[in-house]
Amino acid sequence: MTNPFSGGAPVKEVIVTGDIFRLSAGGGSGNQDRNISWLHALLKFPIFAATGTYPGLLRHDNSPLKCSDIYDAAGLRPSLSAWAELSAAFPKNVSERYASLFQGKIVVGFELSNAMCAALTEWDVPYICILTHPVRFLDDIAFAVSTNISGIHQGLAKLCMREAICFEHAGFITAYFASRRRSADRADFRLFAAQTHDDRSLFRDGAIVSQDWIGEKLVALYKPDDVVAFKHHPLKRSAEVFEKVKNRCANTYETSANVYSLLSDPNLSDVITVSSSVGVEAKYFGKNVTYLHKPFVAPLYRNDTSAVGDFMSCGTNLLSADFWRILLSTFVPVSDLDGHQHIYRPDLLRATLNQDWNFGEIYADFIVQSSPLGRVMAHPSVWARLKNKLMRQIRRS
Repeated sequence: MTNPFSGGAPVKEVIVTGDIFRLSAGGGSGNQDRNISWLHALLKFPIFAATGTYPGLLRHDNSPLKCSDIYDAAGLRPSLSAWAELSAAFPKNVSERYASLFQGKIVVGFELSNAMCAALTEWDVPYICILTHPVRFLDDIAFAVSTNISGIHQGLAKLCMREAICFEHAGFITAYFASRRRSADRADFRLFAAQTHDDRSLFRDGAIVSQDWIGEKLVALYKPDDVVAFKHHPLKRSAEVFEKVKNRCANTYETSANVYSLLSDPNLSDVITVSSSVGVEAKYFGKNVTYLHKPFVAPLYRNDTSAVGDFMSCGTNLLSADFWRILLSTFVPVSDLDGHQHIYRPDLLRATLNQDWNFGEIYADFIVQSSPLGRVMAHPSVWARLKNKLMRQIRRS
């Protein structure tokens, strides 16, 4: 079938890819290959069941164009700052070299960059961009999806989850910690949820927001007598920012408490973050949020007013063949809807990705916190990962 974009080439293949030019904190290439392979494995059968053809796979390690090729063409040396610049917009010579990889394809991409989405639209290539949903406390990982095609967007809007689900889950988590909280006789406090230093949500005008900028913004928001709980990101400490806040507010302390125990605390007055998903989650616990920069993405839900390009909260619907039958029917022949629901088990996607964002501590957290070993294992280390795996097993038993 023909691409509905004006002048578009006939669509011949669905291909799963991602931000293949994303670099690691050390400047290494292929940073997203693992996540691209994970998404491809999840969607391989549903897309085959819908279209009769398995989707292709494009990672950095099998791409005809490597990171070095693209960065060289852009006149950049591979680095985090160069990645931020390249993520904002592709130079013309980069766009020309890259476009041929996607002609005649529907691109299903994991965390596609803004530059990539803009370029695909310019090249008349349909895309479906998939993110892990910023609300991480549901029964399992959920997904947020956007597209540059009106017909696909209309399908996404119909396949959205209800936002009420997030409030309901937050209610259970709040109840869980309320029954275990020993005393409410404590001072009101404010929470700062830190971010890793190399997350793409920190990109601003083609550059990465600096730790100095974050510290200065925070100091302006806090009053000297504020009590501040400083929550480092599990993967990266923000010591420089912590010291700036501590110098401003003497009652600032580092906390290793589970972030959901903090969000559900009745004495928490508000949350400040640069761009962390914790800010999106805080809404469902009734907390006010201030972003120093912006949320990486705040997906919309069923019945929300939306437009093409908006991220829609699709839960785990994309694991079903019917999801792809509905979205891809404009482009390729698809089989009939069969109403079959995908396999469901709590934590299944978390287990496949080997990532739980500390959700593993919930519903078994009192066992961990009541033991000396639990206090040690609360730090971001190999012990914490072992603890989370143990907690998942306890919940399932």
